[in-house]
Amino acid sequence: MMNFKYILKAFKAEWLKIKGLGLLYTGIAIAGIMPLILLIATFVKQPNEHKNYFNTSIFDDLIESFYASFGNFFLLIFIIIVASRIAQSDHRNNGWNFIETQPLSKLSIYTAKFLCVVTLSTITTILFYIFTIVAGVIIQLVFPNDTCTLSIDFAFLSHSFIRIWLLSLGIIALQMMLSMIFSGFIWAFIIGFLGFVINVVAQIRGEVYNYIVYNNMAVGTSIDNPKMLNTYLNYTECLSIFWAVVFFVVGYVIYSQKGIKNAFFKSGKRLAFSVLGLACIVGSYWLLIQPRYTEKLEGKTIVEGTINTKMKADAIHILEGELGTSIAEIPIKNGQFRWETKDKLPFGTYIVEVNKRRKKIYLAQGDEIHLDIKMDEKSVDFSETGTRKAEKEFLSKPMFSESEFDDAVARKRKLDKPEEFYNLAIEKWEDDKKQLNTFRSTENIALSKDFTDYMYQVKAVDILNKLYDYQKITSFTDKAFAIPKDFEQELLSVIEKPKPNLLANKDYQDWRFKQLLPKEGTANPDSIILAKLHQMPKSEVKDQLLSAQMIKILKLTNDKKAREDFFEKRVNELQNDKYKNFVATQLILINNQQKGADFPQLEVVDKDGKTVNLSQKFKGKYIIIDWWATWCNPCKVIKPSYEYEAKKYINDDKVVFVSISLDDDKKAWDLEIKNDKSSVKHFWLKDKNAIKGLNIQGIPRFMIVDKEGKMYNADLARPGETNFREALSEITFSYRVFKVF
Repeated sequence: MMNFKYILKAFKAEWLKIKGLGLLYTGIAIAGIMPLILLIATFVKQPNEHKNYFNTSIFDDLIESFYASFGNFFLLIFIIIVASRIAQSDHRNNGWNFIETQPLSKLSIYTAKFLCVVTLSTITTILFYIFTIVAGVIIQLVFPNDTCTLSIDFAFLSHSFIRIWLLSLGIIALQMMLSMIFSGFIWAFIIGFLGFVINVVAQIRGEVYNYIVYNNMAVGTSIDNPKMLNTYLNYTECLSIFWAVVFFVVGYVIYSQKGIKNAFFKSGKRLAFSVLGLACIVGSYWLLIQPRYTEKLEGKTIVEGTINTKMKADAIHILEGELGTSIAEIPIKNGQFRWETKDKLPFGTYIVEVNKRRKKIYLAQGDEIHLDIKMDEKSVDFSETGTRKAEKEFLSKPMFSESEFDDAVARKRKLDKPEEFYNLAIEKWEDDKKQLNTFRSTENIALSKDFTDYMYQVKAVDILNKLYDYQKITSFTDKAFAIPKDFEQELLSVIEKPKPNLLANKDYQDWRFKQLLPKEGTANPDSIILAKLHQMPKSEVKDQLLSAQMIKILKLTNDKKAREDFFEKRVNELQNDKYKNFVATQLILINNQQKGADFPQLEVVDKDGKTVNLSQKFKGKYIIIDWWATWCNPCKVIKPSYEYEAKKYINDDKVVFVSISLDDDKKAWDLEIKNDKSSVKHFWLKDKNAIKGLNIQGIPRFMIVDKEGKMYNADLARPGETNFREALSEITFSYRVFKVF
């Protein structure tokens, strides 16, 4: 029986012994390494003067930044050292036998040693938090930044501490057991360091090894913000507690019986107990790693959350993903919003929009989504938890992982080896199915069935398109190039009943259009597709396909009157008014963006605060426009390339490069361009409604306006791309030739 007085006595004896080992000082050094490096780096390279408009705690930011590195490396190394040193001091001096001469049970002795490691690990972790907070205070006082505050979120700190403390228990129990089994320091250290290497390999390969206790720490600390968890504790913490119990018990049994053989194999009875114990461990482990499936609400859907911003934000808008029609407008009150509906929402893509900032989410009836939104003029962060957590994590990874099949398609390999090509396609399909069936999030949450079924269809369509293109290059009629019948039927059966979301998928629409064309080819594919769609019975599917084909033809038609005549002739074939309105809106946008269309008379503000008319100011020049905003990170990435192109035309009086900011708050733009020395002319757009007709749905976006103030190119390639340079060469060559003649 365990006597707590004996444990306390044994603990005090152990603590006296380790005082001379320098372990506490080692823990202090381990805890202070990262905060010290941060301080040195900050003073060597002073932070910039970036100012934001929402505040976050500097302590939360630093803990999140250091969390995984501290747990996966520094704390791990410290535990290995401490467990080995405590055990080795007794191995070296025969201390195990000496302590047993005291009136203490073996369980008390082993427990005391385990608790010493836990205590030192706990002290080191607490010191890490203290040193990080001190470093944050120094940085904020010396280099004050409006981005951060000195407020302490005790709930965040305590939650993250509890998680990493629990994650360390399994490793402590294992290292204690290994250090007791091996009399030498080196083997316990090698096995522990091998755990770190395994974590690195797992991260590179994108895999999770639940059966390796070291990997529990890596997976657990990969979620550095505990607020992102659906539950208070992740399954990794539960696994760590499980491994701590297992390795503590196994270690104690080996210690008390003076060896592995005596502990488990000395007699038939002991062997039977060992087998029974192993079965209990395996069964418990199996239960712990079973995937979780999110529980859906009954007959309703909820989207709720918080928003942290100094900007004016009155409402959150939920938009339908295909056509962008409004589903709901949710008022924001005291930084919170909540929408609950009993409408039967079909599974699909929806858009959450606030102040023109958007986030795509998947939603269906029964879902409960929580969004924490942080937003300023320069950036926006949507943090999502709830019933679509696994889907969010799945989509953060590459949608289509590279395979030998994809390589064969891209490089047009296997054109003379159809059997090998189709085998690669089958292998790819099997891998795709396995990925969907076995995917688990870092919280061990499986994908929802509706999402899995949809992704099956997306991946099936992707392969079907590639098989069609392969046959088009090789042969549709030669039996040697025929798609294996069973494989083709399986793919077709998957998309036999397409999800509503799939009908809006461009790859699916392309595949459907291909099926309408004759195998021998045709000179007028768009006309044939249109004729075949006309023959289809009235349905939602027909409306979706027909509207997509109509928009394609409108974009290919150069004459404005011809576009409008085509629209008037075909629009009534659409049954649903939402598709009619969508195509009509696209027609207006296409007309506005067509080469030769009038460019809007924009009132913009220059760096000096003067309001000017853009077209009038640069009349007689080609205007290269970069639409951007201070909160747009891709805009900042492309900025050096744009400035480089502008520099090449600095002495050209017929071309001007401008950047027009779409920021709502002019102050953010003023601050961003204050020290700009490039040859690009900077302006801020006063009225954002003035560019509605240009259909700028995303930035960065580049355009060219000609010398007469007409649209020349509404969708210019990005700087650095060949098409960008070719477009500039085209306009500069045209006026130079005119000048010569």
